Amino acid sequence: MKQDSPNLDLLRAFAVVLVVLSHMPDVLGWNWNTWSMGRVGVGLFFVHTTLVLMQSLERTGPAAVPFYVRRIFRIYPLSMATVLVMAAIMWLGNKPLSMAEFASNLLLLQQATGHWPYPPQLWTLPYELEMYLLLPAIYAFTRAGRSMPRVALLYALALALGLVLWAHSNEKVYSLSFIPCFLPGVVAFALARRVRAIFSPWVLAGVVLACSVALPPLVWAGCNETALLWAMCLLVGITIPFCRDVTHAWLAAVGRTVATHSYGIYLTHVIVIGLTVATPGPWWGRWPAFVFFQFAIAFIAYRRIEAPGIRLGKLLSTRFERERAVRGLRLTRDWPQGGG
Repeated sequence: MKQDSPNLDLLRAFAVVLVVLSHMPDVLGWNWNTWSMGRVGVGLFFVHTTLVLMQSLERTGPAAVPFYVRRIFRIYPLSMATVLVMAAIMWLGNKPLSMAEFASNLLLLQQATGHWPYPPQLWTLPYELEMYLLLPAIYAFTRAGRSMPRVALLYALALALGLVLWAHSNEKVYSLSFIPCFLPGVVAFALARRVRAIFSPWVLAGVVLACSVALPPLVWAGCNETALLWAMCLLVGITIPFCRDVTHAWLAAVGRTVATHSYGIYLTHVIVIGLTVATPGPWWGRWPAFVFFQFAIAFIAYRRIEAPGIRLGKLLSTRFERERAVRGLRLTRDWPQGGG
């Protein structure tokens, strides 16, 4: 499976649409809770991100430090810029963040400090960062030829841990309960090495859509949301490698465009909603303004902040790997040679 798979682009695009819609109940006049809709989008993000990063590790190797450098410069520049804008808006609204809140959000330490995320969708990033710490080790553990038993073992352990946390709720280790949402990306990666894509891409679309439609009503009916997310993510992770890529050029182009700018959309949409759709005025003026400014801001954010950060992360990680290789050659050259 290619990293630039149209299916993965469309999965990420659909995930960000769900998250955006989940923050619009008051704006749209909905009288039902859309929180679970956003959680579905987040679960899809987790599966997608883990799969793509496992593919990245396959290309670049399991070295942890270069991987961490690339992820830091991928995540932090735009999240920091978003927090700065959010802090300025709240200061202008006479609701300034405390220094502890500001620093916690700027460094994505809300999970450790217990502070509320600003903007609210920032809550997922600390969980992603924690998972990043494990991915190089997971890749190294599962890259052997017979990887599926190891992947199954990892998932079983994560599920057992999640069930223990479910029975004994502990907010300090709450992030561990999301590991079964991340690991289906590893399942998809391992399966893609062994199976052929025999199903239509619409099978994957049907599974994702069915899960997205079914999960919120089940949560409203009293089912446990976390357990449903585990099941959804595993089903999606298993389905991905069995489905052929979308071949419609226009659909692939839409998915690629939205996916490329999805991080900017994810981070800024609450701010854009507040400045456009949630303001007084006729709907025919507010909605075009939302669409225009959302994509304009996401486009600018990608070109001016996100993409330069990605390039810098790659440059620094490449330089680190080159220097490590040079040190290794020097040690080999200087090491005393055995002889008679």
